[in-house]
Amino acid sequence: MPENVLSDDWVKTKNGCEFLTSHTDASNVTWDGECLYGKVHGAGKLVIYKNDQLFYELTGVYENGKPRKGEINWADDDNYANYVWLKNNLDKIIKNILKRLSEK
Repeated sequence: MPENVLSDDWVKTKNGCEFLTSHTDASNVTWDGECLYGKVHGAGKLVIYKNDQLFYELTGVYENGKPRKGEINWADDDNYANYVWLKNNLDKIIKNILKRLSEK
């Protein structure tokens, strides 16, 4: 795999639930929903921090540690944007909407 391609791996939240993400370098992850068989599951809010700074907030539905639908709000130095997606049971995105909310 080329160096610039991110690969997904399981990451544990602060309460011990695992979820699948390409952001394996997170310094802290919180999840306020259910943990089913050790995986993030159901509706809730997942928050990822990198270097102790907010990286993104995801409010949506997970199934067995994988996102199914929801809204993600990215926070960085240049903008605050979000996108909404819906995935089918084969992990294929069937709807994806990007919206930039503001620029700093």
